[in-house]
Amino acid sequence: MGQRDGLVAAIEKRRRKFEATKDPLVLLEEAAYVEARTLAGLIDDSAPDFPIRLLLGWLHWHRWQHLADGPKRADLDAAVVMFAPCFLQGVPDEAFPERLLPHLARGAWSAALELTAEALIERRRKVPQPAIRTGPATWTRCS
Repeated sequence: MGQRDGLVAAIEKRRRKFEATKDPLVLLEEAAYVEARTLAGLIDDSAPDFPIRLLLGWLHWHRWQHLADGPKRADLDAAVVMFAPCFLQGVPDEAFPERLLPHLARGAWSAALELTAEALIERRRKVPQPAIRTGPATWTRCS
């Protein structure tokens, strides 16, 4: 088993334990943060990697809900960063925390505007086809 698979297995195990016990300590341990940060660093931006992004997004979302006020913001931001590409590519709303949907919509709106502007300014630049195909749906979803 490679590093990536080992990290996915470790985080999945934490998620299952949290779901079974509702004990947030399993998510708040330093090791959970290190595993999540390490796995996030292994995400290949050229591939969607939605299952990994969703797994990490939910981990950070649950951490955000259970952390003290000081360090909470980093986990909320990390959840948005992990979920945003999934949201932008049309993963159904049910895959995300309901309370986070407005944040994702704002982020998707900004990303859609940026992609559109870049495509118009730099016609020779190759814009990813999924971004073009999901543009109208993203506009509708965010408005």
